[in-house]
Amino acid sequence: MPFHALANRWIVRWAPIAVSSRLFTVRIELAVSGYIHPADCLAYIRLGQMGDKCRPVTRTSIKKDIIRSLSKRWRTFGTTASTRTSQSANVPEYFEGQLEPNAPSHRCYVLLHASQPPSEFPSVYKTPLSQELQARARKWGGIINFSWFPGAQQAASQGHAATVFSASSGRLEIPHVSLENVDEVERAIQDHIEGPRSELTSQEVHIYVCTHGARDCRCGDRGRKVYDALVDSLNGTRERDPEGPASRIRIGEVGHIGGHKFAGNLLYFPQGEWLGLVKPEDAPAIVARACQDLKQDVKPLGRLEPPVFPAHWRGRMGLTLDEQKELHAAFMRIETEEAGLSRKWRATNVEIITIMAPRLNFTTLDVFTSQPFSGNPLAIVRVPKELQGTLSQNQKQIIAREFNLSETVFLHEGERDDPATIDIFTTDAELPFAGHPTVGSGWYLLSAQDQTRGTVTLKTKAGSIPVSWADGSASSGKVQLRVPTNFKIHPSYAHPRVKILQPHLGSADYANGLDGAEAVASIVKGMTFLLLQLASEDALARLQPFPERLTIPGLGEWGAGFCGLYAFYKRDDGIFRTRMFDGTLEDPATGSAASTLAGWLAKQRGRGTHTINILQGVEMGRKSEIDVVVEIDGAGEIATITLSGCAVQIMEGTVAVPAV
Repeated sequence: MPFHALANRWIVRWAPIAVSSRLFTVRIELAVSGYIHPADCLAYIRLGQMGDKCRPVTRTSIKKDIIRSLSKRWRTFGTTASTRTSQSANVPEYFEGQLEPNAPSHRCYVLLHASQPPSEFPSVYKTPLSQELQARARKWGGIINFSWFPGAQQAASQGHAATVFSASSGRLEIPHVSLENVDEVERAIQDHIEGPRSELTSQEVHIYVCTHGARDCRCGDRGRKVYDALVDSLNGTRERDPEGPASRIRIGEVGHIGGHKFAGNLLYFPQGEWLGLVKPEDAPAIVARACQDLKQDVKPLGRLEPPVFPAHWRGRMGLTLDEQKELHAAFMRIETEEAGLSRKWRATNVEIITIMAPRLNFTTLDVFTSQPFSGNPLAIVRVPKELQGTLSQNQKQIIAREFNLSETVFLHEGERDDPATIDIFTTDAELPFAGHPTVGSGWYLLSAQDQTRGTVTLKTKAGSIPVSWADGSASSGKVQLRVPTNFKIHPSYAHPRVKILQPHLGSADYANGLDGAEAVASIVKGMTFLLLQLASEDALARLQPFPERLTIPGLGEWGAGFCGLYAFYKRDDGIFRTRMFDGTLEDPATGSAASTLAGWLAKQRGRGTHTINILQGVEMGRKSEIDVVVEIDGAGEIATITLSGCAVQIMEGTVAVPAV
């Protein structure tokens, strides 16, 4: 049947929708006796540019415009059809197959807040402001689009608010964007995206669904259904837990993002994920994932972090297309039941997706000993260049918790002669400095990797630390380092609970008595120890872990961080026997505590060079030998603290990067 004959059978119900003085849009609903696919029964027809006043519109003129516009669309679907069975091939099809990365390369996504939902946009929706911004955005890798949230109405003539997501710094809210302040807005966006990668996080997840039906009927059909399903799922989750993470999820509509055949399409921010082939039944899983993400603050995903919803993954903000393909290949392996089947799925194919997280090489050492299975264990996890800046603090913390050692080091690999950056983590926090991780890392770089090097420099949060062989050669097996110090002795403190909670010690077991104050000192800000002096080696052996985290009032910024209990006794041979407790946990060797004790002792002795030999970990069955040399200048202040010790390698392996 010819197209114009079909047009005469249409039932047209129309109502004008005001957009702007220069654009007039009519919404029509069509019933074409089954000849038009149901997904195409909702269309938005742009009637063209008008003057300042809309011309009178008659039913006949509308009908002509409808026929003219839909004639073009009909030809794109496949001209005419003589039978209902053949017509199904002429309508747009949804993609069937394995999604490959196809998101355009971009560094940021700018969403101008529209005054109406994209489901009511004409086929092409642009404003002078959006066109100006897009022209500028080409220089700095930006995409400009329109978004809409229920209740977020704003007249276009008054400019727009904007939400900016960048691959480096997360979300930026700009309250007002107009042609008058576009230069200022551009500078703000460039500052947001071009600075160094930060650890800034967001407390919200934004999900934007493409519902731009006038651009393509599939987005109007499936996109609308996905949006409604997400809103329903989110509302149900909020009803069950009003104060839970679902209260920080926002679901909105977005204009055309490309890839009509992949509808439903959505953007998942601030992570920066592009998702496609989303169906309404996927909504509960998406909301659940967003709630899971919001159990901690969220931020843009890095280059090698696992894709969110791999089966729906179209790409990621901040990655080139090649990088997206590399990530896709690294994390997903698609197999089918039958070998040699086409990449395009069939109904009988079975999709199997295996997530293959990247793995990091690690080595464990025993530090402050030359005997295996003594001293203080240390895990050194090597971070390759491609993961530096993308391996998050949270991922490092999870790995450190998995090792469950007193400290875990993340060694950032670099050029041979460059300083080696290390991050030091306990099972629950990062430290600016710790002795045994620094000694172990220096020994590892000098001994295990390259014995021809005489000195390496470690970059820690407390500063740069040169590490060298103690006797100038590798034969001793002992390394030494200059401890970064901002040494401070605080007023002595009689802790009200430390001594009375010891069931096996009495007043005579304490060098300063049961009520006496004990020394308090910090090696650097954030690393403080209560120095508990005992009267005998036997008393040291009977000391029990302190059943709570130690706190010392009045330290101000010096007390922000770690505070440990370091008990000591000086033997007749001059060796100091020590034990270190962090609450109920005992550490077999603690370089920072040993350096703090040595610094405090040396200041009591005055000007000169003082060598302090420390034996720790005996009660744990992990004997550790720690040597500290302190130089006191003429003013009675600490000039240098040098820490030295041996290490021995125990094992090697790989650890998976956690997906968070």
